[in-house]
Amino acid sequence: MKKLMLGVIWVAANAWLLAAPPAPIPLWPGAGPGETKLLPVEADTTSPTGQLIAGGRVIRLGNVSVPTITIYRPDPLKDTGAAIIVCPGGGYFILAMDLEGTEVCAWLNSIGVTGVLLKYRVPGRAGQERHAAALQDAQRAVGLVRHQAKEIGIDPTRIGILGFSAGAHLSAALAANHAQRHYPVVDEADAVSCRPDFTVLIYPGGFMLGDRLDVLRPEVGPVKGVTPPSFIAMAQDDPVHVEHAVAYYLALRKAGISAELHLYPTGGHGYGLRRTADDVTTWPDRAADWLKTGGWLKWQKRSSGRVKQKADRPAQVCLGNGTRVTLVGEFFGLLDPLAAKLQFAVYDEQGSDLIGGGVFQAIIGHLRPTDDHPAGIEADHGRDRGGGVGGLKDRLGGLAPVNPSLRLGAVRLDRRDFVGLADQLDDGGGF
Repeated sequence: MKKLMLGVIWVAANAWLLAAPPAPIPLWPGAGPGETKLLPVEADTTSPTGQLIAGGRVIRLGNVSVPTITIYRPDPLKDTGAAIIVCPGGGYFILAMDLEGTEVCAWLNSIGVTGVLLKYRVPGRAGQERHAAALQDAQRAVGLVRHQAKEIGIDPTRIGILGFSAGAHLSAALAANHAQRHYPVVDEADAVSCRPDFTVLIYPGGFMLGDRLDVLRPEVGPVKGVTPPSFIAMAQDDPVHVEHAVAYYLALRKAGISAELHLYPTGGHGYGLRRTADDVTTWPDRAADWLKTGGWLKWQKRSSGRVKQKADRPAQVCLGNGTRVTLVGEFFGLLDPLAAKLQFAVYDEQGSDLIGGGVFQAIIGHLRPTDDHPAGIEADHGRDRGGGVGGLKDRLGGLAPVNPSLRLGAVRLDRRDFVGLADQLDDGGGF
């Protein structure tokens, strides 16, 4: 009996867990718009004796000159298709990257939302409004995500933005300033709308004009038909002043824009979503309810009924020992990324002699095998043409794509590669 590594797809519901940590994606092909001076090296500015939040340390990232987005995808079994751009706070001086960034993306993933962590430029640039460079980054980020919605696997009509403190100011500024880009057009991503479909503002700061607590700054002023619906949460004893949240909410209501405001008696400022004894830290539960009520978390079926389609052409992968596995025959199941039956045929090293085949039930997620954890199935089978593949055992094994355009160790396969519904393997299909 000959053993082959069928490096096709991981037959397990939690295949997404094998994905490598997401890599940051630069927002700009070169330096950001208007950048003329070099900043000191980007670094965590938190001292060893820095203030703890809910007993935990906080990364306070300073001197950000290379803005990026990092895309955190949820478990495919929970994925709602919604996405939220996450804007950490820090007074436009630093970014609280874990407290108000990565931890928030993890929570979003838990409710089926793709979290997109925005690392925007700080501190504010000399001679500009302190939010000017950050607003350029936010516009670019939403445009990029919406432009790549199909590739990411999200709904372009359900892309929101969530910000804390100064990040909430940035989110509100984008909500009111998305009709025109505040920078020269870079590429096709700048031709699509950068309007967020909703905003979530947590302990907002910087909304009021100067020392006044009754006049909003012009860049965040809501405009009917322009500013999207908003969720706002803040504590009354917040040293930044709860009036920022109250005034913005009242302005939204005056403009006829849907809004929900939650005020709590205690909690202070800068708690992220780390739970404490203060009820204000339950805001994630209230926000999730609001997102569901607004229809942004509704799971949508990708199609209805069963389908049975022939592949446009066989899709092949090449095993580490040179053996080719050709997927032929038919695709069965619902057109969603969760389940399908694949019929496959196994050929010898020359790709000429059929030596096995069969049908197996597979979970097809947004699979991203890595060099350390490539996906595979070990199969024992006979050499006769009618013999099926028996003794299937889950196993990790080497995987190399036949098509050289796909990167070794980062093979991306999904249902579309097998039924020819969209991108083909030579186009780098899949997610």
